[in-house]
Amino acid sequence: KSLEIRQQTLPENHPDIADSYNNIGCVYSALGEHKKSLENHTKSLEIRQQTLPENHPDIAVSYNNIGLVYKRLKDYENALLSFTKAKEIYTIRYGVEHPKTVDCNKRIEDIKGEIAAG
Repeated sequence: KSLEIRQQTLPENHPDIADSYNNIGCVYSALGEHKKSLENHTKSLEIRQQTLPENHPDIAVSYNNIGLVYKRLKDYENALLSFTKAKEIYTIRYGVEHPKTVDCNKRIEDIKGEIAAG
């Protein structure tokens, strides 16, 4: 309902619409509907890339959420790519010791372990 209201009252690519897609993606992920989750997180990312500065933290949030979905789908290559992009933004915005950067590093190492294990 929130998405519908925002789509009716805001410009097509408004960041608040991206927030709605992000939230819907999180709900679908919690329900185990990973393909629907990925679709919504991807829509969120596309809007954020069009409307926010290149290294905005919300873009990193989208990449991180997409990485989490790919990890659940056991698509480790795409998960690694997404987590790496999130880490790059978090590092630029917050530095290497920030908890978001540290969390991304851990996810990247976990994924590399999954890839190595085959």
